[in-house]
Amino acid sequence: TPKLTLMSEGGTQYMIVRSDMASATSAVTKLAVKMAGAFRDVSGQSIDVTTDYEKEDGPYEILVGKSDRPEYKEALASLTDDNGYVIRAVGDKIVIAAKRDAALTEAVERFLAECVGWRGEGDFDKKGEIRVDAALNIEGVWIDPEAVPDDGNPKVLFGLSQQQADTYFADILDGLFTGDTQETIKVRDMGAEFRMHFPDIIY
Repeated sequence: TPKLTLMSEGGTQYMIVRSDMASATSAVTKLAVKMAGAFRDVSGQSIDVTTDYEKEDGPYEILVGKSDRPEYKEALASLTDDNGYVIRAVGDKIVIAAKRDAALTEAVERFLAECVGWRGEGDFDKKGEIRVDAALNIEGVWIDPEAVPDDGNPKVLFGLSQQQADTYFADILDGLFTGDTQETIKVRDMGAEFRMHFPDIIY
């Protein structure tokens, strides 16, 4: 499987690119700095953080959050959920895109854990080379913690919030989500059938 070498023992050609419009205290700026620190922890090598104000001078960019780069715009347009995110290799670029800061945070954390080998301060895999699949394409949906009731069971069905689910299946779901756990599990197990019958609204 073809690979992209994000970091080698001799350093990197890559840069982490964030929006020039993001302030120094913004979520995306903090995430970009966090990523650079993770690369350094894992490889012992530095990776620069820059902004999209700088003219694109090569393909070796890790785009995090909003950007004027066409690869970001294409990735963002592919998201069908407001809480969705994508981590994608586009040519030699890595694009981490999301519509919301919370989703972007989860995407960056997932990228660092699954692709870089950094799971948190003091919890990482030390290695000289960081490589990812050239066909990298990870998609996910951030789950709003406010959608989780006191019993700890998310009020989410196949990516839909409780509010969205109630809109589409009010008569059915009203009873199921307030009923016993076994009934709720049965509904979740019927995911494939729901997707078949409601392809436009189950995602």
